[in-house]
Amino acid sequence: MAESLYVQKKELRQQLRLCRTKAFTDTPHAALAVRDLFLESFSLPEKAQIACYLAQGDELDPLPLTEVLVERGHSLCLPVVDEAEHPLSFRSYQLGDFFCLGAMQIPEPLSLAPLVVPDVLLVPLVGFDRGGRRLGQGGGFYDRTLALLRAQKKILAVGLAYAAQEVPQIPTGEHDVLLGAIVTEKEVIRPSS
Repeated sequence: MAESLYVQKKELRQQLRLCRTKAFTDTPHAALAVRDLFLESFSLPEKAQIACYLAQGDELDPLPLTEVLVERGHSLCLPVVDEAEHPLSFRSYQLGDFFCLGAMQIPEPLSLAPLVVPDVLLVPLVGFDRGGRRLGQGGGFYDRTLALLRAQKKILAVGLAYAAQEVPQIPTGEHDVLLGAIVTEKEVIRPSS
């Protein structure tokens, strides 16, 4: 069963990466539309700690959104991979800071940056469905992290994606964790639970 799920996700991930690449080319203003829809749709706690990401390749870029969030008094942090098969930790980050490439070759804040606990997670996606299920890169880092954070406090986890990355249903296992919302260039999707 677990092997079958792994194969299903791997095949779907390959298909959705192609969809994401095409959407990246076909919708150059998607990040601006996502910014506007997010800002219209969510009321964040004052001075919230926002976990964002630095877009890699054709991922939807959160920068237009994070720039406005910083202007509104929120703080940013970036995920850090400390160890495989463990939750992410988060280090404070300011736009323009230097960063290093972490264990997964993803940009991370320098180790001198303070560790923080986010209030809001902006999550990159390979794919998603309307039930809040997400398909990520396959390491399970966000699933472990969300489970841990939600056991500690109320966390808003919002996936950012192109509309073309939606599928009818993402196959899930017992450790997969749902998002609170998904924002695409076309709409805000709030899964009903």
